[in-house]
Formats: sequence, structure tokens, C-alpha cells
Amino acid sequence: LDAFEAELVSQGPRTGPCRVKVRGNSVSLCNLSWHCPSKAFDPNHDCSYVLALRHALQVITSLRPLPDMDFFVSPSNKDRETTAVPVFTRHRPQEPRGRFLLLPMEWQLHPWQVGKHRINVQKSGAHIPW
Repeated sequence: LDAFEAELVSQGPRTGPCRVKVRGNSVSLCNLSWHCPSKAFDPNHDCSYVLALRHALQVITSLRPLPDMDFFVSPSNKDRETTAVPVFTRHRPQEPRGRFLLLPMEWQLHPWQVGKHRINVQKSGAHIPW
């Protein structure tokens, strides 16, 4: 993962996968100003999806800490490159197939949507360790 991230940074500021790090109940993101060009440049790449995912993870970790993990998520609506590691995205491209994995749509990551399942998650979490 470190080598892939270094390769992305070496290409200069551009829309590209953002590394998300989960450590206990802390969720950190890549440098969004580096991975998301301004909305004036391209309105489809505003990083709102990455921010929504971070918010959803923060809700989950406030209920029960997740295991430490790192993964990449795409801020883009148009993923068309081949990646060296799997990348989570909201729209998987038809071609090239690459290593893009679908996540829920942005509205499904909203805390109200996640909150509807909070009680069930708390009950399950009490009996099943991660």
C-alpha cells in the first residue's frame, strides 16, 4: 500500500485514490487538496464521497472500534485506470475491469441511514467480536 500511495503522490496533484486509515476509533484520510482538484476544474470530483465514507466509519467506530486497516477509496465518478491495489468506488467501470470494488452510494453512508441500524449493530457487536 505504501508503494502505491508513493506512486500516486509522485504523479502530482490529481484526482486519484485516497488512502483511508482506521486505527482504533480514529479515521484519517489522505491530503484531500492533493487528491481532489477544485470543483471549478471538475465538478464531479469534489471528494464528497470520501468525506461521507469517513463520516460513516466514524459513526461505526464510535459504537465499536474497528480493527486497524488501510484501504483506498476513489473520489471520482469516472475510474478508468488500472490500479495495483483494490480501490473502493461508488461506480465500477465497465472497462477496464481493474480492481475497483463497489461501496454503497453516498446517500446510504449518511449518519441517519447508518443510525437506523445502530441498535442491531450494538446487539450483534456485543456478542460477535470483529
